[in-house]
Amino acid sequence: MDDTTFWSIVEASREASDGSLEDQAEQLGDALLELGQDQVVAFDAAFTEASRAIYSWEHCGAATVMLGWVGDDTFTDFRSWVIAQGRTTYERFRADPDSIVEAGLDDQEELGDAEVYAGVAAVVFEELVGTEIWDALPERDGVEFQEDLAGVRFEESVEVMAERYPRLTAVYGPLSTEPKDPVRNDR
Repeated sequence: MDDTTFWSIVEASREASDGSLEDQAEQLGDALLELGQDQVVAFDAAFTEASRAIYSWEHCGAATVMLGWVGDDTFTDFRSWVIAQGRTTYERFRADPDSIVEAGLDDQEELGDAEVYAGVAAVVFEELVGTEIWDALPERDGVEFQEDLAGVRFEESVEVMAERYPRLTAVYGPLSTEPKDPVRNDR
């Protein structure tokens, strides 16, 4: 599946939804059901590739400023949330992690819905084929199983993070080592 097709499916699910990521996941499932098994597998691979492309220290740092300390599961869900925001937001974030401030994650509950969104292709595959995708395709890479973060690790101090992510820091507050609700300072 090429990038244009992948992103058009993501965008169509977003446009057809009522603005909630939960509804967007349902819309995505409906769209994937119509595509058939091979395209569902291709969509899943494209989703994984998009997620892995933003699996870096720089991108994890942005999530940390927004959410407080993030573990592997939270960072996986965060990357899925970024993808669900659409191609423009994703590409901006990929090039400039501080730009994710424009998407405005206002409620950490959205990350739970992003986990569901990331798993839609697997659910649809099972519905179409009758077996789980990881059983049918054991060599399949998933978004959650990866090596070390890409790039060079940097100091995660309040000063360094504020310098690297000035827009996020201005909106979400300084780095916190504790998980926090992403309550924006400007509201």
